[in-house]
Amino acid sequence: MAWKCFSRCFCTTSQQSQGPRVIGICGTWKDGKSSLINGLMGITNSDPRAAIVDQSSENTTKRKYKVDEKTMLIELPHTRRLEETPKDYFKNHHLAEFGLLVFVTGELVRKKDIEIASIARQYNIDCIFVRSACDRDLKPISDNAEEQKAKKQRLKQFGLEKYLQDIEKYPTLQGVKCYFVSSCCFYENCNPRDKRAFGLDEDELKEKLLRPRAIGICGTWKGGKSSLINGIRGIANGDPRAAFVDPCLESTSEHGYGIDEKTILVELPHTDQLEETPKEYFRNHRLNQFNLLVFVTGQMVRREVTDLASIAIQRNIDCIFVRSACDKDLTPILYDSEEQEAKKQRFKQSGLKKYFQDIEKYSALQGVKCYFVSSSCLYENCNPRDKLAFGLDEDELKEKVLGT
Repeated sequence: MAWKCFSRCFCTTSQQSQGPRVIGICGTWKDGKSSLINGLMGITNSDPRAAIVDQSSENTTKRKYKVDEKTMLIELPHTRRLEETPKDYFKNHHLAEFGLLVFVTGELVRKKDIEIASIARQYNIDCIFVRSACDRDLKPISDNAEEQKAKKQRLKQFGLEKYLQDIEKYPTLQGVKCYFVSSCCFYENCNPRDKRAFGLDEDELKEKLLRPRAIGICGTWKGGKSSLINGIRGIANGDPRAAFVDPCLESTSEHGYGIDEKTILVELPHTDQLEETPKEYFRNHRLNQFNLLVFVTGQMVRREVTDLASIAIQRNIDCIFVRSACDKDLTPILYDSEEQEAKKQRFKQSGLKKYFQDIEKYSALQGVKCYFVSSSCLYENCNPRDKLAFGLDEDELKEKVLGT
């Protein structure tokens, strides 16, 4: 379904030049952050380009490693410093700026890492846990292949039991994903015997971290999904490349629009089809495969949309709400610029009040971000007078969606 159009759209020429996706690698000293980074980069620990693996010193600064044009890994300072509380660590190292945080751990997950992840999830930041260097615990290799396979399954099963026992005490971390990896199995030239003996979740983790970023655009009929997509892509509604805007037709299929080599927007079928419950919609359109879901709405948020967003967040999928086409409600333009600014602020304040009245009835949606946008103000060549009159959260939304 959605993935059929992904590959097609990524073959198109890039429409915009965006920076790489930035992923934070967190963890305590000696738990394998550097080895994981090297594995993801496809290089050994001894390679001159490798992240430094030195068990005699603690990393107290950020280090950047470019995987490719689309992905940058940031090795963050170790989380074990006693002088930093989880809140201090989150603030001091600007974790709110990351789209994804990877917490690398040993046999047990430390309480401080869990608390940092819990804070990050409250800010709607995607988090995963990675149990690294599993190959150390899977040695020596059993000569019996079935026995070695059972050994791997036991390691993962017992590890997950320990992990989830601590992680799921925090409501915001319910359903968070945990991966078990052996660094040697990341390399393309990995010895087939080692791959059989130690291979666990490496391919799944690489797909999570390195695959193109897929963003689902959800909403009801006439809610403004197509206009928002066109605005983010910087093209007018009438452009031949534009998402189709037709108030007389309902979209019942998925349409993909490539932004660049690392980002695709997928316009999903409208959410107010009576024959689909929110759970069925989530399953039928495979929403679990998206990195971010954008719920585009009008003046009010429909119940089926909030139900759907609640299901997604419970499955650790980042969600935001967008109130589109605000310029329609802000016309005519007042000639006094201060009065027009006050009009915009009143409009947004009143809108947020209505939004949160419905959204925050759901515990999973506490703190979810809502953006107010005027489609015309998303274009780079937007008329300065229009930008002044109608501009709201467009720049902030583009930063969130495109990582600019």
